[in-house]
Amino acid sequence: MQPGEATYSNIRTLFGSTHRTARWHLSDEVDVLTAFGRSSFDLRLVETTGRPTVEMSVTCILGTVSLVVPPGTLVVLDGTSFLARAACEVEPGPVSALPRIEVTATTILGRVKIVSRDGEVLPEALGAPAGSADHDTPSADAAEAHDEWGEALSVGVDLENDDDDAAGPADDDSAPLAS
Repeated sequence: MQPGEATYSNIRTLFGSTHRTARWHLSDEVDVLTAFGRSSFDLRLVETTGRPTVEMSVTCILGTVSLVVPPGTLVVLDGTSFLARAACEVEPGPVSALPRIEVTATTILGRVKIVSRDGEVLPEALGAPAGSADHDTPSADAAEAHDEWGEALSVGVDLENDDDDAAGPADDDSAPLAS
């Protein structure tokens, strides 16, 4: 790492998108928050401090977080999901040069996905716009994330009353939820 280069330890994405690809520096303890947006991090060329473990705390609310690592990387995924999905799909391979990656994911109406890929680092493969290498920009991703989960949010559930015979207002699918 060269003097003056940033080391990422806190990455926030709110109503937008963040994409990190190519060569970048990652702290030993990383806190990622993505809400109403999309974040993708390609760790195949990331530079770390050389410690044996990188701890990542990932919070994803109504959005998507993708991590790409080389095959053979030791990844431990733990955490809590509510109406959401967190998955680690790292393929076996030769032992990776990356340290052990420990991800604690808190996912609410969102998706955290850790995958392995060989080959060239392409931003398009991570969901980044063509030609971008590293950016943090508000975009249509927030609307896309909202649309993706909008149907799940529009389902009305009365947790107070589970009596099927109880009288109540008629369902009106055309009425919007509270804004």
